[in-house]
Amino acid sequence: MQWFRRRNEANGLPVADERRRAALSQEELGAGSLPPRARERLARQPLLSGANGGPAWTSNLAVAEVLALRTLRVEPVAHVVGASVYRMPARAFKGKGNVASRELPAVSRALADVHARALRRLCAEASLVGAHGVVDVRIAYHEDEWGRSLIEAVARGTAVRVPGCPPLDPPFLGAMPAQDIGCLWRGGYTPVTIVTGCVAFYVSSTLTAAQQTIGADFRPRNIEINDRTVDLSEAWRRARRRLADAAESLGAEGVVGVETRRRVHAVRAGSVVDHVVEISTTETALVGMPGARSLPAPSLTIDLA
Repeated sequence: MQWFRRRNEANGLPVADERRRAALSQEELGAGSLPPRARERLARQPLLSGANGGPAWTSNLAVAEVLALRTLRVEPVAHVVGASVYRMPARAFKGKGNVASRELPAVSRALADVHARALRRLCAEASLVGAHGVVDVRIAYHEDEWGRSLIEAVARGTAVRVPGCPPLDPPFLGAMPAQDIGCLWRGGYTPVTIVTGCVAFYVSSTLTAAQQTIGADFRPRNIEINDRTVDLSEAWRRARRRLADAAESLGAEGVVGVETRRRVHAVRAGSVVDHVVEISTTETALVGMPGARSLPAPSLTIDLA
């Protein structure tokens, strides 16, 4: 009967077909590939675009960035996206009280994994449209809408191509404007990818911290909370160390363009309230280009006219 093949008003496909496509999308994501809808969308973006006779390219670039790419003879191709919604049950735990401050390895690994999945899918979309790299990559996070145990990471940027150059596998990723990438190229550097350092640290509320907050006369006073300063410094140190290790594993000379996300949420442990600090840092790893010339030394010019 006809009503058993009810159609989806959004795309005209029967509901049964839509469900099969949804199941296939989940299988493809689990295998590390892009879902069918993403591949179909990118397949409609030909290798020639804009002035060359194809459809107009899309981007998240500002006007100055478009002009900078034109000066470098680099073509925008398409606006590419990589996303991941990640469930972290360990994030919703309850404190136990009288527990020393420590890292939460399961949450740290989950934060790193959600970054890696989003960036990997961004890179896969860029490869699918024949791009050499992605510029102006930005990572956005959404948590409050999903609940405490879920986090959404969305990486987006503009895929670009250098006409006449062989393809790159994988394409480079740069979390910086197109003008900055042009400066790096002129200075003999090129971006490789975006590296991350993530850590989740449990900060225990100690009696010492309470005593530092309330003086002997039980009046609030201005004073540094030493225990929490030490814990927060340790969390930052671990995040930076992991970012540096990731860059070194790629053979990078250094990293630039730091972006930092910090989130603190309270954890009730009996009659006291502890806290969990989550730190995620992202930067662009750079390598030197063989045979590149260094920039000329700056000189002072005074206009006497």
